[in-house]
Amino acid sequence: MANLQKISRVNFSIACLTVAVTGFFVWWLLQPSSPDQLLEQHASEFVEIALGLAWHRELEVDSYTGPQSLDIRQEGSAPPISELQLMTAGLLTRVKENVAVLQVDRLRKLEAKIQRLDIVLKSIIGVDTLDFDGEVKSLYELETGQDLVRAALPDTANLEALDQLLPGRGTLSFRVAAFRNQLIIPADKRRAVFEAALNECRARTLAHWALPDTETLDINWTRDVSAAWHQYDGNFKSTLAVNELSIAYLPSAIDVACHEAYPGHHAQFVMHEVAGLESGIQLEDTVFLLRTPTSVIREAAANFGVGLAFPLAERIKFEREVLAPLAGISFPDEDKYTRFLVLVDTLSESITPILREYLLGELSFNTASVRLEREALVSSPSELLLFADEFGAIGVGYQIVQRRLRQKLAASDDAWQSLLLAVVDTETRL
Repeated sequence: MANLQKISRVNFSIACLTVAVTGFFVWWLLQPSSPDQLLEQHASEFVEIALGLAWHRELEVDSYTGPQSLDIRQEGSAPPISELQLMTAGLLTRVKENVAVLQVDRLRKLEAKIQRLDIVLKSIIGVDTLDFDGEVKSLYELETGQDLVRAALPDTANLEALDQLLPGRGTLSFRVAAFRNQLIIPADKRRAVFEAALNECRARTLAHWALPDTETLDINWTRDVSAAWHQYDGNFKSTLAVNELSIAYLPSAIDVACHEAYPGHHAQFVMHEVAGLESGIQLEDTVFLLRTPTSVIREAAANFGVGLAFPLAERIKFEREVLAPLAGISFPDEDKYTRFLVLVDTLSESITPILREYLLGELSFNTASVRLEREALVSSPSELLLFADEFGAIGVGYQIVQRRLRQKLAASDDAWQSLLLAVVDTETRL
């Protein structure tokens, strides 16, 4: 009996050893055997964490065009954000160690992406949060300049000019709204007006950018979004969800069509993929996070692209001759309308310093809301401030980048090609 027990113990020990050796062997086989495999493993972890964040907060990721097997959102759940932050911190530590050893440029860039993701996750859970200047510098790589720090003082001269342009009773904001109401497109005409604007935006973009023949943009008319929302699906295809309320005003047809589609976000992502197919798209570059330097550049470029596709005089002509007749509305006095657009656009620059002081805690929500409406003529100031509460300094970031981009492209011999380079080159900084 004693011998049988001894044999049993020996057999059990051998079995345990076999399991342990087998487990170690399997673990060893799964370990990266080369720097390239190590990079892919780190990139996979980064993508999974980023998409885990998107499961909790959809707007944190603009688009994802990578393998569906890494998209944790397909599983219908994700680790808590606090756990995602710990995972990110651990990944960042390992990547930093490998950067020191491997000295690989791709790994350095991946480290920067992971560092920014860690900052975002910490800001969400309220750990080690950055102040305004720290956030602008760390997330968007914007160095503090005069356009970042100027005081939020009213643009008195342009406010007075607009006041004289729109005489009458009521506040200036009220009179601006009344003037805009002349340009409301009847509900049953909005789709036709938007599609006409979209086709013209595309034609003007194709005159300068070599978009692939297979690029497509599907329009989804829905009330499930508050405004227009672009989603890049990959393979030169996008989906644009549009709420008809977001294109109720005549000028919004061109604004939305150019900004979201051509030469805006759809065209940007298409041309980025074209460039990537030529140079190679890395796994970590298939997930497009919202709070990044490239994101604010894309947003600023989309805004700038509206005026590039439609210089003011051409815009007025197209709206008067094509869009207004389609909408069945009378076009306003051309000189007055032109002056109105210029003044409103100029006054919108007051948004940046007001938002900055709000994010610094120097203005209350109510005070900032009133000033945005009165001084920058923002029609939905509360919505803008709530966005700032959730996403921090990104609104300030892309307005600053837009201003700097405008200055840079003004000196370019070919603004279209310079704009294209700015959006396809992930190393562009302003």
